[in-house]
Amino acid sequence: MRSEIDAAFLAWLRRRYAPLGGQRLPAPHHVHHVPHYIAYQRRRGGADRMALLILDGMSLADWTLIGPVWRARHPDWRFEERLLLAQAPTITTVSRQSLVSGRTPSDFAATLDTTRVEPKQWAAFWAREGLLRETCPHVHLALERDEPPPEVDSARTAPCA
Repeated sequence: MRSEIDAAFLAWLRRRYAPLGGQRLPAPHHVHHVPHYIAYQRRRGGADRMALLILDGMSLADWTLIGPVWRARHPDWRFEERLLLAQAPTITTVSRQSLVSGRTPSDFAATLDTTRVEPKQWAAFWAREGLLRETCPHVHLALERDEPPPEVDSARTAPCA
């Protein structure tokens, strides 16, 4: 059964993955669509502020346990959750760079093996949207912190409206 599923999935990938990746809004379906979707929501006045949280190493099963706890702890937050296709190849550094840059792997071939360029890619995306780096921070949230870093609540962080 596994080989049949693998063969069917490979056939689907060959036929549908690339055409889906080229489509855009209204709803993201690949990770590289996410920044564009956030920018679209921002232009529409979708919320005062938005955040993209990237949680590495978590399965969908993990999120079904953690998500309700986060929503309960933050009743004033509005969560929007979507299942998305990872970038192929499905390597963390590739999908994360696509997620923060809004680009496909062919656009950042020189840095496929690292995540060190993510802050620059995030800033470059928002610069193309007309926002300054300090208004859209890329912040690494360490697990051992009790409080978020000051950039998260900064008055300089851009409101979306």
